[in-house]
Amino acid sequence: MEDSRELDPQALALTYWFDAPEEGEPIPVTIHYSGRRVGVKRKPGRGDSFSTSETVEPVIPGSGRLAVTT
Repeated sequence: MEDSRELDPQALALTYWFDAPEEGEPIPVTIHYSGRRVGVKRKPGRGDSFSTSETVEPVIPGSGRLAVTT
C-alpha cells in the first residue's frame, strides 16, 4: 500500500438540502460545514480538518427545495 503522502490530493464535496420558507421576505441563508478526518494515527495536521461557509443570497420564500454544494 502506498504512503498517503505520495497520493494525489483529494477533494470532498458536501451538499446541504433545505426548503425555502413558504412566506416572508427574501433572506440570506448561510450554511456552515465543518468536519475532521477520523482514524488518523498521528497528530492531526492542517489537512485533517475543514471549516467553510456558503451563503445563498437571497432565498426567495416559496421557491421550494434548494441545494448548496461546496
